[in-house]
Amino acid sequence: MTRTSQGILVESKLSAEVALMCSRCLGAFLCPINFTLKEEFFPTVDMPGGRVLSVQESLGCFTISSDTMLDERELIRQYTLLNLPMKPLCQPDCTGIREE
Repeated sequence: MTRTSQGILVESKLSAEVALMCSRCLGAFLCPINFTLKEEFFPTVDMPGGRVLSVQESLGCFTISSDTMLDERELIRQYTLLNLPMKPLCQPDCTGIREE
């Protein structure tokens, strides 16, 4: 985290395993994903004076709460969704649904 002139810049490298369904065989599997995130959080309250600041939350800005908490859950959720494969495969050579 880095303090900027307007807020806090959050930069991080994350790894996760997400439970997905294979687009060929429809089997469940854990898909590892790795990504780098970089977003700026803006304060909603001026700390020295307690004055409420106008932050454009409707424009998708991430904010720092009035009790100075920086909640990264929504940021991580959005980046995770952006990094999921469009057609997840349990294995690169998955042959699809098998008839028995």
